[in-house]
Amino acid sequence: MSKLVGFICFLALICVSVLAQDAKKATQVSITDFEIVVSDSSDEIDIKQGKRFKTEYPNAITTAIPAEFFQHVYVNYKLKNKQTGAALRAHQSFVRIVNSETQQESFVVAHYDASKGYSAHVVVKDLKEDFRGGKHKYEFSLIVGDSAVIPLQWAFASNVNLKLNTSTVVSDAAFGIKPEIKHAFRVPEKRPPQTISFAFTIAVLAPIAILVIGWPLAGANLWNFPTGGVFIYAVAFQATIGAIFALYFFYWVGLNMMQTLTYLGCLSVPLLFFGSKTLNHLATVSAKSHTD
Repeated sequence: MSKLVGFICFLALICVSVLAQDAKKATQVSITDFEIVVSDSSDEIDIKQGKRFKTEYPNAITTAIPAEFFQHVYVNYKLKNKQTGAALRAHQSFVRIVNSETQQESFVVAHYDASKGYSAHVVVKDLKEDFRGGKHKYEFSLIVGDSAVIPLQWAFASNVNLKLNTSTVVSDAAFGIKPEIKHAFRVPEKRPPQTISFAFTIAVLAPIAILVIGWPLAGANLWNFPTGGVFIYAVAFQATIGAIFALYFFYWVGLNMMQTLTYLGCLSVPLLFFGSKTLNHLATVSAKSHTD
């Protein structure tokens, strides 16, 4: 019996020595670049513009951290070897969320990125199923575990106010008189002198004056309308031309290209018909006058 007890003690010493050697080989973990980001969405722009809370291990954040039902909470940090300062990657790293009143808990796994380190994404609305009832005050802890490191648990925030209830109470102040909105219009730019505006108007209307003056000089007889039944065709022909000029004006004022082309296509039919009747009559009259 004494030999058996001695053998068991010998094995126990071997186990203790092995565990002691493993404990000496285990790495102490240091946490750096720690921050909490509260953003309105998971979009990168919202994350960059989110509200940030920072601290240094092992100090905890003492200020209250509010997070609405629709918001997102990001816990970002890096793990390093405490002795050498080299970057470290643990097999298990997650955030533990505990309700301060009911002691209900939930866990969010932190994902690793070689350039950014660890990040745990907490979607506030997804926690509604884990925490039923209780106050809105929660405690956040970071847990790091690995076979090659000394396990670590750090309560980095003890006053996180998660509003998991979507119903809100609207105060009477929301329907009160709002402050007056005052808007200052831009000061108008200085206008050019009246003489320059008058000269520009003359330059724009000059082609019309040249056209009116040029017609008689070119030999046009504006009063040589045909008589008889062709008179109606001639008037309709001139009216159609005037309608086309009016269409150009309305295109300049408000019509688009497709509308203008549609109306122009409709006007082109009577224009060709009345123009053909009028010009044929004038050609016939001109041929008779030359034969006579």
